[in-house]
Amino acid sequence: MTSVALELFRHKAWATLQLIEFLRGLPEETLDATAPGTYGSIRATLAHVVNNEAGYYAFVTEQDLPAPLPHSASLDQLSERFEHYAPLWERLLDEPGLPERNLAHPRGSAQAVVPMSQAVHHGDVHRTHILSILGSRGLQVPNLDIWDYATSAGQIHPPTT
Repeated sequence: MTSVALELFRHKAWATLQLIEFLRGLPEETLDATAPGTYGSIRATLAHVVNNEAGYYAFVTEQDLPAPLPHSASLDQLSERFEHYAPLWERLLDEPGLPERNLAHPRGSAQAVVPMSQAVHHGDVHRTHILSILGSRGLQVPNLDIWDYATSAGQIHPPTT
């Protein structure tokens, strides 16, 4: 049996890596595009997502924060760093009592479930920013929602007749 939390983290990893693969086929100038209401350029937004992925993980595990990748990082660098954290998050979900663990935070004490949830939410928001930038340029964007993830993971099956 799988858990909802595990599938949310797996979707986050799948969607981000699918997006990076999609972006590999685009011209460099597209990666520097932005649109009103988004974080920044596609490349800067993706670096922000990956850097925060590492940051949320470091916060939850009370480890040192790794050096951030620059907003000019290559897709290979971003993918490599992101791929490093995906299995680490999955292993964290097996730690008993982790969600309730209290962590020191500038806003006060926070249970670990807060930054863990934020890691999922943060990725969704900024992937949507990137898709909005691409769409505003008239590009057909990839489908990265839970339904598409579930289909690729074999969790949705076509109807039988």
